[in-house]
Amino acid sequence: MKFQIKANNDFQTKTDCLVVAVAPRKKISTAHPELNKLTGKALDRLQDSGQLTGEKERIVSIPVPAGIGAEKLIFMGIGDDKTLDTGKVRELLASLASQLKSQKIFAASFDLRALVAKSDITTVSRHLVEALGDAYYQYLKQPKAADSKKADKPFKGTILCNDKQQQAAA
Repeated sequence: MKFQIKANNDFQTKTDCLVVAVAPRKKISTAHPELNKLTGKALDRLQDSGQLTGEKERIVSIPVPAGIGAEKLIFMGIGDDKTLDTGKVRELLASLASQLKSQKIFAASFDLRALVAKSDITTVSRHLVEALGDAYYQYLKQPKAADSKKADKPFKGTILCNDKQQQAAA
């Protein structure tokens, strides 16, 4: 499994999937204006149709409209709690990892800044890597498989951060 941390908003990098954490808001697109613009206001249309709510553990997957480099766009609802403890972060990311595996996604960029705002970048990045490792039977240091399960093909992930300070903390 390979992971990199980038301090940018590069939504046009080629990847299988772009995962975006979203919190409930009157207008979700106000928290993600660049992504909404690049996708031709897809966030607004999804929210207007009731598909995109930001409700905790609600995962919405769509084929990507022109404008971004991913083949698929997944929105992960994180709920409206002001903060999330480690256990809740772990649960959300385990659910996401399971969804990615079921869709046979092996490369993704993660814009989890909405989740980081409720926790911290170190906790989020650590639990993301652990959840993906568990779902795909891959780890940064590969242990001998206890259940004789074989690892899937290598997962490549990029976590997008706000700045160099967050990048270093991740």
